[in-house]
Amino acid sequence: MFSGASQLAAANSADLFIKGRLVPPACTPALDGGATIDYGDIPVSNLKNNAAYTLEDHNVSLTVTCEKDTALGIRITDARSESKPTLLTEIPMPAIHSSGHAVATADTQTMGLGSDGAKGKLGVWWMSMEFDKLNATNSEGIKVNDKALLFSADNGQNWANTTTTPMAPHFGGANLTTFAIKATSGFTPAVATVHTFPLVVGAALNTKGGLSVKDDTKLDGKGTFTIYYQ
Repeated sequence: MFSGASQLAAANSADLFIKGRLVPPACTPALDGGATIDYGDIPVSNLKNNAAYTLEDHNVSLTVTCEKDTALGIRITDARSESKPTLLTEIPMPAIHSSGHAVATADTQTMGLGSDGAKGKLGVWWMSMEFDKLNATNSEGIKVNDKALLFSADNGQNWANTTTTPMAPHFGGANLTTFAIKATSGFTPAVATVHTFPLVVGAALNTKGGLSVKDDTKLDGKGTFTIYYQ
């Protein structure tokens, strides 16, 4: 009885796309006092024959300011990793400076300072956290953190306290460890608009025999702080 019915035939088609973008609250990192630590002129005669030459420590704070209360972590990338000498084999273990702050004792803690004209590795630098000065303040002006630092080696899936000093930004692999200020409860990053990380930067230069300094040679360390939203 349907033999005379017409059949529907496919013709040209049109596509409808659904687009948009989910974006986290914007957060801006800033280093107090500028972004450069300058050790000035260092006489080659200061370098030692059989020991690393430890430079004075410098204090610098990283402050991350967000538009809204945000949970976040930071990573530190060594932009001069190819110039980093291996502790004990390419540079002696640094001695503690008169300031008394801890020095690097493991390669997971150090970053490179550049190379001389003969590609000799100038030295290492590192960062320590002043745990008692950590601060996270929310949009209502309330402090929402413990004086403790968390770390994650699996992209923020799991967090744990760290008291390692200096910090070990390469603990989970090169530049893969994430650090966050601990919330007042639980092992989770603080949710805040202002996150302040007070740092102490230390550095040590290689031995005279490990370098070839015939002309002015500039220290060229560079660390990049990257924000990761939770």
